[in-house]
Amino acid sequence: MQRRPMDAFDVLPVERFGLLTGPLNRLLRRHSFHIAVGFCILLLDIYSSPLLRFPILFVVPVALSAWFCSVRLAYLLAVLLSIGRFAIAVTVEAEGDLAASIINAVVRIAVLVFLAFLLGRILRMSSEIKILRGLLPTCMYCKRIRNEFEAWEPMEAYVARNSEAHFSQGLCPECMAQYHRQPLEPE
Repeated sequence: MQRRPMDAFDVLPVERFGLLTGPLNRLLRRHSFHIAVGFCILLLDIYSSPLLRFPILFVVPVALSAWFCSVRLAYLLAVLLSIGRFAIAVTVEAEGDLAASIINAVVRIAVLVFLAFLLGRILRMSSEIKILRGLLPTCMYCKRIRNEFEAWEPMEAYVARNSEAHFSQGLCPECMAQYHRQPLEPE
């Protein structure tokens, strides 16, 4: 099933943010925004005092990109930001043990990738729950379903589009008896 990116409408209270939710949705869906946020955090890490380090902020672009954009981008950011932090530790700070910097980078990559994985999984599960929960408005005669755009579509098309279910054709014994008077026998 294809995962739909979340909207700020799904997360932020619309009555509180009002007109900002539209531009915020457009901004949060852009890959370049998340990459720019990660780059700014790396710059902040370079130009701050040696006593202040900001790699915990790497969680922000990784989580936002996993939630609003794509999990693949979140994985990529997790790896690239961790490598960037490693490069800062080795070149700019140039203090400490190289082995410790490598271990920190590997741990940072593992944690950020795991965070992206969990957020992607939560999104998939929440969309499945949203689909499985609730009432489906169906026509009592033709059994078509009214979708979210108020259009009526065949039940098979709706279920196939909104779930991982697929349909195969066959005949039940009652329909076989009613519509095919002679049973089909192999020759």
